[in-house]
Amino acid sequence: MLKTAFGLITAGVGGLYTVLLDEACDGMETVACRAKGAFRHAEQKPLVGDRVEVRYDDANPAETAVIREILARKNALIRPPMANLDTLFIMLACASPAPILPMIDKLICIAEHNHIEPVILIGKRDLNPAYADELLSVYRNAGFAAFCVSSQSGEGADALKDYIQTQLPGRIAAFAGASGVGKSTLLNMIAGILSPTKGKILIEI
Repeated sequence: MLKTAFGLITAGVGGLYTVLLDEACDGMETVACRAKGAFRHAEQKPLVGDRVEVRYDDANPAETAVIREILARKNALIRPPMANLDTLFIMLACASPAPILPMIDKLICIAEHNHIEPVILIGKRDLNPAYADELLSVYRNAGFAAFCVSSQSGEGADALKDYIQTQLPGRIAAFAGASGVGKSTLLNMIAGILSPTKGKILIEI
């Protein structure tokens, strides 16, 4: 029997999309889907963060689930390729690698142009505490939420967790930043509160 459900795309790899369903259907909280061919012909592509309509045969949802419609987006980014973002965590390192501040400013401008809240994360504070605190002051004085963190010592992790838990429930967020700034290490530290099933917070590195 064909069924219809609605949900949120939380991952997309190789043309296979994971959709977190609004309500559990046939014992499933998530379903893996392909996109219907018409999207390709129309040069459309589902993005992580899209709200979508899914249709599947309840006798074999794993093989039959298809994304039939992409619901209206409030915003979309090319890189990272995501839609409907509420918050963009922009991460830089105060050292190793040295931050390229014009690139950070560009990401902030892209976020604000798309009505996405930018949050600045300054990593590796243990390598250059004075510069990290200087950057923190600059961004906070400019009116942005900003945090210094150190994955080595764990400094700043509790403050960031508290911000996520109190400010972001039900919101869609992504992490962005240059290679080597410490995104993966930081995400591993706070992964327990970033589960899509707990807060619908999405992660894109």
